[in-house]
Amino acid sequence: MTTATSVRKPVKIFGFQEEFCTHGLEEPIEYLILLAHGGRFSGKTMGGAIRTGSYMIQYPGSFGIVTAPTNDLVRDVARKAVFDFFESVGMQPGVHFDYNETKRELSLFNGSKAIFRTTEDPDLLRGLRIQFFWMDEGALSPRDAFVNLVANLTGGKGPRQGWITTTPRGRNHWLYKTFYVDNHEDPEYHYIAYPAKTRDNIFGGGEEHYQQLIKLYGENSPVARQELGGDFVMLEGLVYPMWDVEKFIISEDKWPTTKPNIVVGGIDFGWTNPFAILIEGMDKLGRRYIIDEYYKSHCSDSEMAQICNIFSRKYNVMAYVCDTEDPAAIHRLRMHGVTNAIPARKKIVGSMLNPGSGIGLCATALSRIISLPAETELIAQIRDESIVKQGFFVSPKCRHFKKEIESYIMVENKDSKNESERPRDKDDHIMSCWRYAETYLKRLMPYEAMEQVRQRNMYYPTSFVGN
Repeated sequence: MTTATSVRKPVKIFGFQEEFCTHGLEEPIEYLILLAHGGRFSGKTMGGAIRTGSYMIQYPGSFGIVTAPTNDLVRDVARKAVFDFFESVGMQPGVHFDYNETKRELSLFNGSKAIFRTTEDPDLLRGLRIQFFWMDEGALSPRDAFVNLVANLTGGKGPRQGWITTTPRGRNHWLYKTFYVDNHEDPEYHYIAYPAKTRDNIFGGGEEHYQQLIKLYGENSPVARQELGGDFVMLEGLVYPMWDVEKFIISEDKWPTTKPNIVVGGIDFGWTNPFAILIEGMDKLGRRYIIDEYYKSHCSDSEMAQICNIFSRKYNVMAYVCDTEDPAAIHRLRMHGVTNAIPARKKIVGSMLNPGSGIGLCATALSRIISLPAETELIAQIRDESIVKQGFFVSPKCRHFKKEIESYIMVENKDSKNESERPRDKDDHIMSCWRYAETYLKRLMPYEAMEQVRQRNMYYPTSFVGN
């Protein structure tokens, strides 16, 4: 831990803040653009506030802008953090600084000023002549807002600098490309990124709070690495952010059962695009099992039927729920002997916000935790209790399922627009199969009915050996 000395009273800073809050201030660097990307409660917002306040104190008469994605975030987070910093170094409102609510303008005793704005309409950020800017939660703001702010760095009573604090959104996001991919040819601009981890914040919620967050996100899951580790690990807008390869891909001999009560297949037709099948099972407690898959382009009708019949004999498939884009394909499959091929009832892709949609059903299956009856102490001795309570399992042989779920993202948002809630229609053939299978399983035995079955039936340890 070190102490920043560029303010009237020392303030404690730690870890990444030691560089992020001080670099290029006392020894000014022109066109310095910084990024602090950190996990939740990692100290990144306070780091942005410390740097903002330090800059305004260091350079009297300077003028800049502080932004956040919404007015609520501007008022409740960014502005509050700046005020907290000033008060922590002995500055008093009405004495050393004032805030004009109407103008949304902060004024310091030394003539420095900062205005507070949202990034909801990037065009409203044009035409300002500023020396500095701070974007809080920059990953939730459009790239056009950032471009306009950088273009506004016209100089004055302080070096031209900008800094961004945010939880990262993924390697497809403009922030990652700007700071880690783009080769900035203009030598006058200096782009530096500082990672920050939740656990490193000595002023955060402590180890107990951190462990609660681990339970919430799943240890080593992509969402935990993003939300706690501050890493750019996920694709922007991942449809199923709760996916955890280490948690869900488990060898079949460790599954609660190797013979689920119900087995269905989802089918996505294609010729140039692959013909895809996903075999999914469900046991009497509602747990889901991704059992097998098939994925191949240029399959003839007879080849498709042959694969379906092989899976039917091997797994006792109750029905093949098919893509309805080409009804004739379903008819041809039935003519080739796959008499249990049926059309999907609805082709609603949806989102996790709609639990009845295809994606909503899949997300529910993926997130399900099984509540076991009291008779499970013996079971816990036979199998790892966390696996017993887990509600979703994927066979290691389902390589395409793993590949697609880890790259299944929402439609890429435009530089000036908010994020979309619609998934990208590309390389999603197994994901489509999964949706079709889930809609059929929901029709057969909704989870509420499963809970009733669970309450009526004793859960025997023999289910662990496939009964």
